[in-house]
Amino acid sequence: AAKAGIKEGDVIVSIDGVSVDSRAEFEEEISYRSPGEKISVGYKRNGKNYVTETILTNREGTTEVLKRHIVNSDYLGAKFEELSKVERELLGIENGIRIFSIGRGRMSGMENDFVITHINQTQVKTADKLIDILEHIDGVVWIEGVNKNGKKMRYRYYGG
Repeated sequence: AAKAGIKEGDVIVSIDGVSVDSRAEFEEEISYRSPGEKISVGYKRNGKNYVTETILTNREGTTEVLKRHIVNSDYLGAKFEELSKVERELLGIENGIRIFSIGRGRMSGMENDFVITHINQTQVKTADKLIDILEHIDGVVWIEGVNKNGKKMRYRYYGG
């Protein structure tokens, strides 16, 4: 919205000429469109009506259609997902791999939604790299990250 010149306090009244009278109607109109599409946005500021054009972007700020990337490790007994840029910003972290789900296996002492940021003080940036490290490491490993509330935590993991 800011890129289109819309400011805090402005009220969006239409999308591509279709009237929107509530947040639900706005979200419905946006849901019919995809990142990269150019749309016109009607808005009201200080009692005056304006129209501007903008290009829709995804939560990463690009025009690509995003797909969730969930990686499974039977050996670890868990599924992992890389965090989006928005999620990383909300948690105040540079990188992060979320434990999407935990079954039976080597990760069973950890909690769902824990976000792994480091292994032995080294950043982990992809789910594939995380799995590769944990499946092949021997000995005690410290897994660091944040829980779903943003609290920093550490887990001890025994590889091998």
